[in-house]
Amino acid sequence: VLLLDEPLTGLDPATKAEVAAELHGHLRRLALPAILVSHDVGDVLGLADRIAVLEAGRIVQEGAPAQLLEAPRTPFVAAFTGANYFLGTASLRGELTQVLAAEGARFLSTDAATGPVGVVVHPWDVSLAAVRSFASALNELTGPIVRMAPLGNRVRVTVGSRPAIVAEVTADSSARMGLAPGRQIVATWKATGTRLVASPSVDDGGA
Repeated sequence: VLLLDEPLTGLDPATKAEVAAELHGHLRRLALPAILVSHDVGDVLGLADRIAVLEAGRIVQEGAPAQLLEAPRTPFVAAFTGANYFLGTASLRGELTQVLAAEGARFLSTDAATGPVGVVVHPWDVSLAAVRSFASALNELTGPIVRMAPLGNRVRVTVGSRPAIVAEVTADSSARMGLAPGRQIVATWKATGTRLVASPSVDDGGA
């Protein structure tokens, strides 16, 4: 077994991409079982067949990279993958599911569920606008921009709503909208972008 402990840490983006590509090629050619340790999900997504996330010394979720990105089971895993995660209580409302979350927020989802759930919203599914829209997006949170983090040609924007939510927009969109910390903004997303997963207490048997 080949153990790789943080092999890409400390590298600039260009060098990291080059080393990751070389490492990927070597691992495939050698066909050796390998364990790659990292605190950055971006370092392992293109290299790993399976990912195990450790929290407080125990594995809290294991699966293919796409599975972890699509349905993180705990707030810790969601933070690791970069997803928004809320806890709430779900009830059916016609063809949709309504979730009552923290601080009185209500979300709508096309996923069917009842009882305690985890709510997953990916930043790239969240749209930002200066004023409230009456378009097809059924979920909305409003608040000031509290943080902006450039990611290549995209920007991750943290909105200080209740609860807070992170959106991801292109750098061009950010500049065009004049986004800046302190500016009041409306975050919206569709019911199809609200993914419901088992809450940690239910999934772990209360552990």
